[in-house]
Amino acid sequence: MMTDLINKITDLCVTSHLAYDGSRPISVGPGVWMIQATEMSEECTKHGSCRQMPRFVVQLGERVAFG
Repeated sequence: MMTDLINKITDLCVTSHLAYDGSRPISVGPGVWMIQATEMSEECTKHGSCRQMPRFVVQLGERVAFG
């Protein structure tokens, strides 16, 4: 189950232009997970000024979304 969740989070991050290393998310409530991800902005990709930030992911049935 965790592998499936990580795969869904990875897909969500890719479509949201976020870099996520696939590490295990932290449960912060029922169906709510915290991950660390980096926004792949121009400042990050061109100038190397990248910052990893916590993001919250919510399970909505078979899919996940940022909360």
